[in-house]
Amino acid sequence: MCRADPSSPRVNARADRFPLFDSLRAIAALSVLATHCAVFGISPRLRPYGARLEAGVAIFFVISGFLLYRPFAKSRLFGDEAPRVVAYAWRRFLRIGPAYWVALTVIGLTLGLPGLFGSDVPLLYGFAQTWKESTIGSGLSQGWTLCIEITFYAFLPLWAWAMRQVRGGDFDARLRSEVVALAGLFCVSVAYKVAILASGTHKVVITPQLDALPSFLDQFALGMGLAVLSLCIERRGALPRALSVIDRFPSIPWIV
Repeated sequence: MCRADPSSPRVNARADRFPLFDSLRAIAALSVLATHCAVFGISPRLRPYGARLEAGVAIFFVISGFLLYRPFAKSRLFGDEAPRVVAYAWRRFLRIGPAYWVALTVIGLTLGLPGLFGSDVPLLYGFAQTWKESTIGSGLSQGWTLCIEITFYAFLPLWAWAMRQVRGGDFDARLRSEVVALAGLFCVSVAYKVAILASGTHKVVITPQLDALPSFLDQFALGMGLAVLSLCIERRGALPRALSVIDRFPSIPWIV
């Protein structure tokens, strides 16, 4: 799963294709669908269990961290030219922007979404509905995840640039700096959430402070860390013994 398919056609010369990630996307999408069905369509006693399928969102964030950071990490670890930020930004925009705007407009015109065409248009169409408490649930309420994704898209090139400023001698030195930095990013995200919740000022989990990128950077960092691990494996040309067992018997994680 963490190894690229060299035979796959490349739209971007720096982006490898990972066919098995389509399965992960399917699992995440079905989990999100199931949790929404659980909230509105099952017995109240079972609802808390179905609600935990919201973990599908975390899977999406881990996938994004892996796939999007890997080309940047690869260029640094292997000493290659960095991916072009303009091309990266354009692909990200085409992947989400037009389709989301069409869906938001069509649903707003047919079903009616309060406040969609009012003063909050820039926030709702600019993937910034989570920046304001009164608009978090406006428009397409599920769009809050896209707001997080978009801010991560903007954050990632800045992070990659900062990492390239860290001078490292050989591959192992650069690898260590990646691991340390990502571990720090994970811890900062956890500390951010702990600090907000410990303040006692947030009695609900849907607020601009908690629905912001820092709250989810730990999940993205996990994916970014897996990207770095996959590059380490790629360079060494062989899986570690523990991973080779899982590669041979992929049902093990499901059993555990």
